[in-house]
Amino acid sequence: MLIEFQVANFGSFKDPISLNMQSSREQRFRDRVPRFERTYRMSVNPIAAIYGANASGKSNLLEALRMLRSMVLGTRSVDRQRDYVFMLDPDMRNEPTLFKLVFTVNDTMHSYFLAIRNGQVIEEYLSTLTATQENIVFDREEGQIKFGSPWESDPLINELATTVQKDKTLAGRLADVLKGNERYSELLCIYNFLKKIIHITPRQEKMLIPEFYRDFELDAALSALDTGVTHLDFTTIKEGQWPFNREEISEHLPDELSAESGVSVLQIKDGKLYRISRDKEDNTTLSHIRFCHQGRHGSKYLLDWRQESQGTRKILALLPWMWFAANMSDPPILLVDELDHSLHTQLTKALIEGYLSSCDHTTRAQLIFTAHDSLLMDLDYLRRDEIWITDKNKYGESILIGLPEYKGIRSDKNIIKSYLQGRFGGVPQLGKFTLKEVDND
Repeated sequence: MLIEFQVANFGSFKDPISLNMQSSREQRFRDRVPRFERTYRMSVNPIAAIYGANASGKSNLLEALRMLRSMVLGTRSVDRQRDYVFMLDPDMRNEPTLFKLVFTVNDTMHSYFLAIRNGQVIEEYLSTLTATQENIVFDREEGQIKFGSPWESDPLINELATTVQKDKTLAGRLADVLKGNERYSELLCIYNFLKKIIHITPRQEKMLIPEFYRDFELDAALSALDTGVTHLDFTTIKEGQWPFNREEISEHLPDELSAESGVSVLQIKDGKLYRISRDKEDNTTLSHIRFCHQGRHGSKYLLDWRQESQGTRKILALLPWMWFAANMSDPPILLVDELDHSLHTQLTKALIEGYLSSCDHTTRAQLIFTAHDSLLMDLDYLRRDEIWITDKNKYGESILIGLPEYKGIRSDKNIIKSYLQGRFGGVPQLGKFTLKEVDND
């Protein structure tokens, strides 16, 4: 689980900001808050709702976490950091971008820090946290790398340390060679944690879906959420008629999404939706998915992806991952930018409440989302420490503030009214303007 995420000099965040998921002593909805009882005796919130005006920094926060993920997993170069520094202050262009994560893997807490300047790693460390102390796993600074026990005497680890480049993370380099090796699980903890983070955006073109139709009625869910869809129709396509070639199939269905994981890929092409699956014998199946709607006099109509509403598309992208979060023993951490995009307030609330109803003390999934819809800022189902506000000053610098930091916020208070009145910031400061051309004569 994510315990805390800090970032500085990234996007609109000039100074360090912190998203702290550790729960307060508030007693409301305590029964659905995950608990780490044995070692750390702490609770961690399963959800964070981030609100704010347009361009206040909400998406930048999720993008920062996504950027860190991609640099460790190797899908983006550290050099990309140059494009994300705070641009509105020339002095910040040569200052480092800082990331810090506190997280758990298998209920053990770890801390990871990364500092990048001018596209090169200048500092990086990983440690394991007990209830009373911090044990260094590795420490990289000014080109020097030190490992803690027992890795300091491991010849393979020390050899890998000599080959890491300045524009690569050591965590990523270790994962390139060691991933899947249980012996080095401590060294791989940051890689294994970041791999769980799934970023869902309104413009997503590729989706993952579990093979759970018998256990979880996706058709029933689409119907219950008032999409007008009675069920999904899957039509298998012969290989000679595939819209993708073999090379594209391999790209769409990477090795980690094998039959053992029970996951297929949903891919959009030319306005149509396809499911790409691979079985244990490495045989690939491709199906065309259409949406069945009920017409008059018992007639049924099959519609393609491009013919469906944005809301239905959004629901189909979200539901499989929310099912994962609620049911898997090793669940994902979901980052959803603009959760309310194309969705009615009541429908969005139903998705949030459906997720929260699955949470208890043993939950290890998390849902972190941004939204504009102030009606979702509701203490009837969210705790105060699960609500965050982004705001931006006149110099373009974003801040992140947790609702409990505002004094006098009771659990029975109408915070929607207070928010819209501007008490917490994070609302547009609008001036008057006209669309009509002014005649100056």
